Amino acid sequence: MPHPGGVNMKDMVNSIFQKALSCSLTNNPTLKQKPARQFEVAPSTVERRANGTAVPRPRIRLQIIRFIKHERGK
Repeated sequence: MPHPGGVNMKDMVNSIFQKALSCSLTNNPTLKQKPARQFEVAPSTVERRANGTAVPRPRIRLQIIRFIKHERGK
């Protein structure tokens, strides 16, 4: 559903998620292996999510964001 300002909210959320994941991996390249193991996906899937070519389902997206926040706190 388009936002009144003409912005598609789903696209905006996907873009923000992609940028957050990409930034986290750029700042900590070794982090790529951890979410791959945690979410039982290939490291290439983590890369595709970070560059925006793959988008996880909303529930998984929230789990990934929590995971990134937890890793940053270490």
